[in-house]
Amino acid sequence: MGRDAGFIALQAGISGGADVILIPEIPFKFENVIAKIRERADKGRKFSILAVSEGAKSQDGGSVFAQGR
Repeated sequence: MGRDAGFIALQAGISGGADVILIPEIPFKFENVIAKIRERADKGRKFSILAVSEGAKSQDGGSVFAQGR
């Protein structure tokens, strides 16, 4: 849902207390996401919540998705 608009993932992430929210309007770096998860793990947190919009894109411009299983 939302493909190129991240407002659904943003609102869901805020409502659900997500630690990381990835939306198409703000390109992200994988390194930053990994650093946040590791930071939480170092503090003893056993999980992290990520809210990811369908159209989230990394800073190199590529969309993030998996094809077929």
